[in-house]
Amino acid sequence: MVRRAPLSIYRPVAAWTLAVLGPCALTAVFHLIGHSVNVGSALLILLCVALGVTTLGGRGPGLLASVTSVLLTMYFVAVPKGFSVHRVEDLVALVVFALVTLVTGFLVEKAAHQAQLALVARKQAKALGRPAATLVGHPNPLAALLEELRSAFDLEATALVERTDHGWRCIDACGATVVTTPDDGTSIDLADDGSVKLIISGNTVEPDQLAVLRAFGDQIAVARQAEQLRAEAARAAVIAEGDELRAALLRAVSHDLRTPLATIKASASGLLQTEVQFSASDQRELLVDIDQSADRLTRMVRDLLDMSRLQAGVMPLRLGPTALEEVVATALASLPTAHDRVEADISESLPLVMLDQGLFERAVANITSNAISWSPPNTVVSLTAHQMGDVVVLRIVDHGPGVPREQHERIFVPFQRLGDRSNEAGAGLGLAIAKGFADAMAIDLRLEETVGGGLTMVMELPIAHEHSPNLSGRHEVSV
Repeated sequence: MVRRAPLSIYRPVAAWTLAVLGPCALTAVFHLIGHSVNVGSALLILLCVALGVTTLGGRGPGLLASVTSVLLTMYFVAVPKGFSVHRVEDLVALVVFALVTLVTGFLVEKAAHQAQLALVARKQAKALGRPAATLVGHPNPLAALLEELRSAFDLEATALVERTDHGWRCIDACGATVVTTPDDGTSIDLADDGSVKLIISGNTVEPDQLAVLRAFGDQIAVARQAEQLRAEAARAAVIAEGDELRAALLRAVSHDLRTPLATIKASASGLLQTEVQFSASDQRELLVDIDQSADRLTRMVRDLLDMSRLQAGVMPLRLGPTALEEVVATALASLPTAHDRVEADISESLPLVMLDQGLFERAVANITSNAISWSPPNTVVSLTAHQMGDVVVLRIVDHGPGVPREQHERIFVPFQRLGDRSNEAGAGLGLAIAKGFADAMAIDLRLEETVGGGLTMVMELPIAHEHSPNLSGRHEVSV
């Protein structure tokens, strides 16, 4: 695009210069030619120069060119010479020459004025159109609108301030100079009580620009209200999420903690009774129930603490090169029923993976325990792994009822049990904790449908760097 701003500076100078030098140069040529050029011919040629000057610089330089042309023609071209015209047609030519020049200058100035008005109107329409689009698609419309305003009016700085008990607080601002109070520039009220003001500085706003400025102010006020509504909605969402979590926690406590507590209480009360004599095997069975229920309570409390750490973002993380078959073997060893319900085939030839061994053991144990709990008694859960590019893919496959595709995301939500068919399923935190641990270690954990029915948990483990130390004592996992 050609910029006309620099040209407008030199056009008046060029027009005034041409208004003087152009007629003089042509008259000198006419004078040298002599009688072969009459008044009419000379005026027609000079008219072209006068029209060009008028188009270039407007009515002022055009009038000067017209007067100069007439005087020079009367003195050097007309016969007899010396400011006298004896022929009527020469006089008419001079008068028409002056009128044409004046009318042309008037039309040129009017056209220039209309063009300027059209340019201003186009700029205003463009300036008003951009804020509307900014409100719709920009992630931070308030800051974007302030920048649009500063650019549209060529300002040094713009700011939105709010009155508080301690003075004026800057909500948002843009520009090289920070504007903090209404005294720093021109202010516009955006609230009926004057508590919110738009401040501009660095340029004078013309009266015909006040409507556009007010429109900008209205758009900024709308963006401010929308920002407040979004903040309130975010706070309400946090409160609602907290309420939902507390309600789910209460349900879990009332449902899952009550059962082991009741078992411990009943078994301990039975052992304390003196009226009934228990055999050694009965006493051992009661003690085993107490021990298992206490372990279950311990796991629940540990899961609750882990979930609170994950939500607070304070879970400690110790990443290092790890042999996958070793950490899987340790995870399965922590599950009492894994020896007859799980088949694992993890080759020792797989490369080391980068993970936190303790957190990954818990994640694998939780996922495998969930798969066992939801699988039919006569089926097994299989664990397989293979390398695929820069990751090792671990699959934990069960042949249970599966999960509908529309509920795949819900399965990782705390306290979700999706059917509640198993008494050993726990409080519904196992998969949520596994997902949190996987995310903390940058492990991709996703769900797939098992061929023939069931659910497959897929974990993509990043391979450790080549310079990482190898771990000794690696062995094949076969449970």
